[in-house]
Amino acid sequence: MNFNRPNLVEYKNGIFEVLKVEGGYELYVESKRQMTYAYKNYSQFYELYSHTHFAHGHVIASGLGFLLREIMLLENPNVSRIQVLEKSPELIEYHNTHNYDIMEKLEIVNCDANEFVGSCDTFLMDHLEFDSFVDTFIKCLQNIKCNISWFWPIELCCPNYESYLELRHKAPTLPKLQRLEYEMLLEIFRRA
Repeated sequence: MNFNRPNLVEYKNGIFEVLKVEGGYELYVESKRQMTYAYKNYSQFYELYSHTHFAHGHVIASGLGFLLREIMLLENPNVSRIQVLEKSPELIEYHNTHNYDIMEKLEIVNCDANEFVGSCDTFLMDHLEFDSFVDTFIKCLQNIKCNISWFWPIELCCPNYESYLELRHKAPTLPKLQRLEYEMLLEIFRRA
């Protein structure tokens, strides 16, 4: 996977912290780990591959994280506009300082993605607010109208094609996938 890499440095500002650990970095908010980035094998790019696989047109994505998904989306020729919903002003400030070249290509909305109301072609969810990823996803889809939707980690929540079809009944904006395509996405995700 030939993608640019974010500029990551150790940083602490109030409840927000980026720590360098062996082989990568970790992102903490209120002392809870939100994300890891392994710079030796870049496994998170495999975890996020499905996001860019479906992305097209105007994309609304929740959660900045380490900008990995955004970097991939910027290199996707099918994507025309990227809005990122991020509720942490500290994380926005961090990336504006250390990854300005990436941030200037994104439209950042400082808000709680669970309360945002809008519309787009593709909605990509990657934020952790409630106990259930599926419940959070369904709640967001009530406010964000889209043609296609996807969330991280759908591949963990739906470890087989049948479970994906069940979820699709609850969230009809999920792509209409054939078994082979979903199994291919599961295989890429498992490489992480």
